[in-house]
Amino acid sequence: MIKNEEILLEFLKQHYTTMPRTTLRYAIEKLNEPLRQDFLNGKI
Repeated sequence: MIKNEEILLEFLKQHYTTMPRTTLRYAIEKLNEPLRQDFLNGKI
């Protein structure tokens, strides 16, 4: 589990659409696979 995962998820939900793809990939690399795929596919 990621330290402060709730804070990370809240931040990402607000900003993932405007983040560079590389930055997003680094930010979500430790999340579980279904959640990672949702962010990458824009389903959040």
